[in-house]
Amino acid sequence: MITMDIKKVLNNVRIKNGIWLYALQFFQLVVPLLTFPYLTRVLGAEKYGVFSIALNVVNYLQVLEEYGFNYSGTRKMALSSKQNYSKVYSNIFSSKIFLSCITGVVLIVILLLSIYPPELKKCMLILFGIVIGATLQQTWVFQGFQVMKYITIINVVSRTISVILIFMFVKSKDDIFLYCVLFTSTNLLSGIASVYLCKKKFALEFHFSKFKDIIKELRDGFSLFLTSAMSIMVSTLGVFLLGIYAAAYDVGIYTAMQKIPNVLITCFTPISQVLFPYISTLFQNNRIKAKKILKIMYGPVMFVIGGMCIVLGFMSEFIVEILCGKEYISGVAYVPVLLAWVFLSIFNNFLGTQTLVASGRSKQYSQIFVVSAITSVICNVCFIKILYCKGAAWATFISEVVLTILLTTYIVKNRMAIFSQLRNTDNPQMI
Repeated sequence: MITMDIKKVLNNVRIKNGIWLYALQFFQLVVPLLTFPYLTRVLGAEKYGVFSIALNVVNYLQVLEEYGFNYSGTRKMALSSKQNYSKVYSNIFSSKIFLSCITGVVLIVILLLSIYPPELKKCMLILFGIVIGATLQQTWVFQGFQVMKYITIINVVSRTISVILIFMFVKSKDDIFLYCVLFTSTNLLSGIASVYLCKKKFALEFHFSKFKDIIKELRDGFSLFLTSAMSIMVSTLGVFLLGIYAAAYDVGIYTAMQKIPNVLITCFTPISQVLFPYISTLFQNNRIKAKKILKIMYGPVMFVIGGMCIVLGFMSEFIVEILCGKEYISGVAYVPVLLAWVFLSIFNNFLGTQTLVASGRSKQYSQIFVVSAITSVICNVCFIKILYCKGAAWATFISEVVLTILLTTYIVKNRMAIFSQLRNTDNPQMI
């Protein structure tokens, strides 16, 4: 009987999907633990800072290209009928290609008009391959179908190849451009493979959509894009401004410190990815059950994340010295604030993504997020000029506190409308 129960659990689609996602996240956690200590020492804080600034700019372009499709596309695919799968796939893929072209133009403008040094500009140009790879990646399809096995295998293989090549060929500070190439190759390989699997495994046919269909897709996803853009801005604006006001050396130390709390995000991401399409479907059919599932998930997850924050906080100096080296010890002071930010960020995922977005209130979530983003901009501009890296950490945390207060207030005020079995998502109450 016990054996049968175990088999039943393991055959559950969401459980299987979650196992594959955790396999992927575990691999994505282990790989940086292997390469990060090596790269921080080989490249040094200054070159690592140059790479981080370039990557930060490219990440902004990637946000524009992805346009929040990892959530809006996932939700559409999860709720779509089989007859419309290829249409949804074509519309979103076409939109991603269109946006990728726009980001290419933006990059050219940045390279021509910015005052960044030539070395940093060259890194940006190479790392733009990440945006091309993201255009090809169809992770939202696999999430929508709740079949993450293939995307996990693709990422494991591509990252393994990249790691081997990094250890083989990146030997000094002068190899920063080669490292950028190898870093980019992972996204390109996984992107090409995911397009192939969409056709081979899911029989999805791609036809470039009409321009009016692309515009419609962009309108439908604008709220989630705004939220995604604001989210990235809140978490990375500090690095962007530090690249202007501080030396590359300081940026290298600060971005290295961000890797420690990001471990928690890596642990939580599979839960969010598995939960979102499931909760989205429940909000369409059984809102009472959706509320119950969220309550069941919230307590244990936040308890574990909180415990991990405390452990990482107490061990931060030891962890930094082991992972990064003594050159980075001065950055330990930023770690507790960044850990507090990550804790609230995960808490806000339950409030924002899993509750408001999943229930069809992405517009309200975006409006709330805009206020948080404005707070982030003001705090970063004011604090970084005075406190530099410490100011960036505190600005990020304060903006997350504001987001927590606003989300909690809105959900408490509108809980009956959100969780009532009588659906009213066509015209939800505005904030």
